[in-house]
Amino acid sequence: MKTTTLSSLAFINLGLKKFNHLIEKKSFWYSYIFCIGFFDLALALYETKNPDNIMNALKLNLYIGGNLFILFTVFILLIIRGNQEILGKNLLNNLWRVWAANFIAGFWIFLGTICFVIPGIILYIRYIYINEIILFEQSTIPKALSKSRDLVKYNGGKVIKACIIVFLIYFFISFIASFILSLIDESIMNSFLFNYLFSVIGSLIAVLFTTIVYTGYLDAESQYTKES
Repeated sequence: MKTTTLSSLAFINLGLKKFNHLIEKKSFWYSYIFCIGFFDLALALYETKNPDNIMNALKLNLYIGGNLFILFTVFILLIIRGNQEILGKNLLNNLWRVWAANFIAGFWIFLGTICFVIPGIILYIRYIYINEIILFEQSTIPKALSKSRDLVKYNGGKVIKACIIVFLIYFFISFIASFILSLIDESIMNSFLFNYLFSVIGSLIAVLFTTIVYTGYLDAESQYTKES
């Protein structure tokens, strides 16, 4: 029977340790600025100048920010892995293969979502390890999609649960902070500083999701290897 000794809280704990180690590295912040830092800045400027266009801001964050973060994920995982040649000759190839894999997975998830939502959620969970498999195992995209489906059988549900817990905590704290600030001065909510800090913190939360998933990958790969 395929089981894991790690709980969702354990994945959060391990993910936080990886996250703390990550943000201590200069290479992480250089990668952040290069991949998504300027976008966070531009998004904050747009939200400040267009406070009523919330849907447009969400679309920008989804379509542009989402794709930029996929590329940022490559740097995050290579830094966590201790790869000393982050800007090596394989960088462009790694960026392309990870982006292409996410595009293909996203396409299937989209099709599953429009088919009563639940299939899309199932597919999303099945493909959470494709980035790690492509980067660390040099797999082709079809093999990465296939192996990710195998690995999530070990702990996929617990890893997703860990990410949901983190998101709920983040949402709760953000709601309370926004409510308090609005009581002090409602104009703060539309200030550039507030929008920029919100964008940066949102990006860092996404980085924490990445480190949690990475710890899940290590756990699942360990069990997969033992059973092979």
